[in-house]
Amino acid sequence: MVLKNFSLYHENFLNISIHLRRPIHFLVVKLLDYRVNWSSLEGSDNPFATVVMAHLKALETRADDESRYHWKLALVKGLYERNYTRQDVLELFHFIDWVMSLPEGLAARFIETVIEFEGEKQMRYVTSV
Repeated sequence: MVLKNFSLYHENFLNISIHLRRPIHFLVVKLLDYRVNWSSLEGSDNPFATVVMAHLKALETRADDESRYHWKLALVKGLYERNYTRQDVLELFHFIDWVMSLPEGLAARFIETVIEFEGEKQMRYVTSV
């Protein structure tokens, strides 16, 4: 599992109502800590690893649309290399598309490239939506 090697942050939340105080304890994971283990994220079949990679690259490429285009394409192509179901690929694609938005021109180029890639792989997942 992806989370086993990362430090967890303990947080407390106090739920206060009129006559009741009940502490709620939960663990918090800081996604930025995953940057140092990028290769383990890439090698993981856990869908959460893809979510974390998309988040990290979205932050990293905020001011560089061309780099964001390349990373978004790499992440989407990676969806096809894992043993995800069609539904998993679609849901992760929609998340990546939402988190890593592109300007209009690059977005059109991205879709064209994905269509071409799907044709080569003979897997019409994303472009069938």
